Amino acid sequence: RSTMTCKSDDTQQAVAVKLFRVPALREFVREVQLLAQLPSHQNLVQVHGLSEIDSGNHVGLGLVMELANTSLTALLQNLPSGGPVPATGWPQFFSIAIDICRALVALHNNGAVHLDLKSSNVLIFPSSGSTCSSGGPITAKVSDFSVSSGLHSTLQSSSSGTGRGTAAWMSPESLRGDQGYARPAAE
Repeated sequence: RSTMTCKSDDTQQAVAVKLFRVPALREFVREVQLLAQLPSHQNLVQVHGLSEIDSGNHVGLGLVMELANTSLTALLQNLPSGGPVPATGWPQFFSIAIDICRALVALHNNGAVHLDLKSSNVLIFPSSGSTCSSGGPITAKVSDFSVSSGLHSTLQSSSSGTGRGTAAWMSPESLRGDQGYARPAAE
């Protein structure tokens, strides 16, 4: 998967397009199905539609979504010397934590579990009239639902016998591939 930025044909609004190659089609279908079932929420990335992408080298599918200014990963990497958050930055990071919790509550209340929550899947958007770099008000939104699951769906572990997601960010029960690991408590 990869992401590119382009302008919407009808509104000329800048959007992000998450590209899926044919081998990732199962992830694409899972993400689209989950997003179609979820109600709109201020802390879940907004999807505008689907697109067929023909780059000349290959044809793929694209998930067109709102364009973020940055991610939580980028904000963390910009900390001075990779060190702790300066005292002046705590309100912003506290706000991000609250937004992530709100997103998870919305997912769990609608019978879904993210299964790959990590800093690169938390996108940062400026609130109206501010910029992310100015330290002004921001909104964090959870994205990338390609390995997410409904709570009542049958989950299949990867071929290695472990759960889905990014190993460094997974709960111990997910890493072990325990039955029923896709529960809200595992996030």
